[in-house]
Amino acid sequence: MVRCRAERVVVEEAVLSFPGGVAGASGSVRASRMVLEGPVEMMARQVEGRLLGLLPVVLSGPTHTSVFVPALTVQWMELTDVRISGLVLRTKAARISDAALQVGHR
Repeated sequence: MVRCRAERVVVEEAVLSFPGGVAGASGSVRASRMVLEGPVEMMARQVEGRLLGLLPVVLSGPTHTSVFVPALTVQWMELTDVRISGLVLRTKAARISDAALQVGHR
C-alpha cells in the first residue's frame, strides 16, 4: 500500500474509473481539472507515472521496482502520465471543472 498526504493536489485531464460495486454499478468521472484541498490523504495499491515528466516511477507497497526508499517528506512533486490502482482518497474539499459523469450497469 502506498500512502501519501498533501495539503493540495491538482489533477489535469482527470479520469476516475470505478468497477461495479453495490448492485453491479460501474462508471467514470472525467474532468479537465480537479483540485483537492486538504488535508488530502491517498492510499493506493500501485502508483505509476513519470517524475518531472521524464523518469519512469512505479510505487507499490513496501518494496518498489527499483531501490528501497525510506519514508520521505517531499515539499513538492510533479508526476505526469499517472495511473493509480486501488485508490482510496479522502479530502476536505474538491473542485471539479468541466466534469462528465457516466454510470452504467453490468
